[in-house]
Amino acid sequence: MTGGLSLPRARSIFEEALSEAGYNKRTVTVKLVYLRELYSYLEERGIDDLRNVSRSTMVGFARHLTERVNTKTGEPIAPRTRLMYWSAAQAFFRVLCERGLILVHPMHGLTLAKEVLDRPRVTLTEGEVARFLDGLDCSDALGLRDRALFELIYSSGLRAGEAASLLVGDVDLSGRLLRIRMSKFSKDRIVPITENAASYLFDLIGSRPPDSPLFWGSALSSLSRTGISRRFKELIHRAGLDREGLSVHALRHACATHLLAHGADLRYVQELLGHSSVQTTVRYTQENIENLRRRYLRAHPRENEHRAVVDDSYRANLAELQERLTQAAHKRAVVQARKIRQSITYRKED
Repeated sequence: MTGGLSLPRARSIFEEALSEAGYNKRTVTVKLVYLRELYSYLEERGIDDLRNVSRSTMVGFARHLTERVNTKTGEPIAPRTRLMYWSAAQAFFRVLCERGLILVHPMHGLTLAKEVLDRPRVTLTEGEVARFLDGLDCSDALGLRDRALFELIYSSGLRAGEAASLLVGDVDLSGRLLRIRMSKFSKDRIVPITENAASYLFDLIGSRPPDSPLFWGSALSSLSRTGISRRFKELIHRAGLDREGLSVHALRHACATHLLAHGADLRYVQELLGHSSVQTTVRYTQENIENLRRRYLRAHPRENEHRAVVDDSYRANLAELQERLTQAAHKRAVVQARKIRQSITYRKED
């Protein structure tokens, strides 16, 4: 439509707005990739002028996302993926509305289904982190790289992309500090390193020059964010700790959760993680609130000191135990039946 707001023009405006807002190049690229789902949805309905997108159009888009399936597996797409599609579309129309290119935000007041937005955070306990890290074999160069990498991510609450972009010169071993360059919103920050992580980094760095990648992938090139995620999945599975929704980001979550559990100030954790708002950091306190509740029920004089909290985790462990007992009983019955048949056979032969 002549004079209309086409998808390519709007995409260019959106990309420019994200860059002006301080998003780094990788984040901009990711948001544009997630925006393709909206483009496809609108194109299928013959909408080539974004001024014609109405609220009912976006209600249909929400329904489309809930029914969307993975073309490879045939399974519904993950709730987090749906949310990323939805968030990208919201940001897209917000930019267009703020710049006066559309009169009304067509997604204003619309939300996805509650179960998508309230998806629980998957993290690791202190014991699980220790089991994972201490179980890494660093007897060779690859193992040493893995131990230094994941120790550092947990030590300083790094994102995988931040770890992937580190150079040797970003590490100050004497001061046990790390410089993170151009992280989310193009911000730099200085974070501390644990003594444990520093010791593995010392062995890893050796005499390498400051401008070389801290963590290498194939052919000594920089290890990518995807490569870090893939390696974590492989090693966490090998450690017997893998479960649905668990990713390398769980080490960052664990760092924040464990710091708060041991009394760290919320503002300190905000600075460590590089959150622009303390409200983002507050989400990490939920697990600590649950731990406090458990201890309260056990320790308060007005509560039964022997009281046990029966939650989903307890029920899951109980169900697993019952299943193992059932399998054991079945095996005993099979063995007993086999012995009886053998005994009958021997008597017939006699």
